[in-house]
Amino acid sequence: MKNANLSWLATIILALFGALFPEYADPELLNLTFATLGGIVGIVVLAVNGLKKLLKYEDSSWKHLPKVLAVLVGVIISSLGWWLKLGMFASQTIVWWQAVATGLVAAGAANLWYDLTFGKLILQLIGLSPKREDK
Repeated sequence: MKNANLSWLATIILALFGALFPEYADPELLNLTFATLGGIVGIVVLAVNGLKKLLKYEDSSWKHLPKVLAVLVGVIISSLGWWLKLGMFASQTIVWWQAVATGLVAAGAANLWYDLTFGKLILQLIGLSPKREDK
């Protein structure tokens, strides 16, 4: 069990290290992770499950903790992607509130409130198209 906690923590630390010090990381890997809404949802799910294990969360304790964690992690990860101009946030026309909305949509998909198709529709309605553009 400890190895599982350490492995997710190492993954998050390496991803953040690579994002903050891009000269030591593969920029294509970072851009691919943030290229689609599904990639962000994957990061949110991984981080929330790791935090639940780290906090020793039990189902009998506060039942809304995973949902709150997913919203916080989703907004933080999307904001970090917007700040560093990664993947679908690389466009100069994307503003901060669209990154926050993307984080909320990713958290909703991670919590299974709706599927990714509905989430993509929401993002398209606010003007952020999560489609990958082929070069």
